[in-house]
Amino acid sequence: MLKITARPNDVSAMLEALAMVTFQAKLDRACIDCQSYAETGNPQSLLYLEQWSTLKDLELQLRSQRFATLLAIMETAAEPPKLEVRSVAEQRGLEYLRSVRLGSSTTKSSHPSE
Repeated sequence: MLKITARPNDVSAMLEALAMVTFQAKLDRACIDCQSYAETGNPQSLLYLEQWSTLKDLELQLRSQRFATLLAIMETAAEPPKLEVRSVAEQRGLEYLRSVRLGSSTTKSSHPSE
């Protein structure tokens, strides 16, 4: 996840550049999703998200020319961008929600008062 602040006169150009990087990422079969957003009420605040199938796929992308383009975009930011790389160990869906709501979750609380 990348949070970046565009200079007031560069918002359109930065969004356009992010759109191109997003499009290129989506062409890769290992890309699960890639999106860019402007914050409602503060269009200079931009958010860029990528999801990759595996950590290896992400690392290949970090070495790519496409990512070099993303780094160049980051260099034009009004202030230092914030970059977070998150790794998900487990993913659950509606069945998990149902089990928790019905009180049959298999996980134990780490809070003694619960």
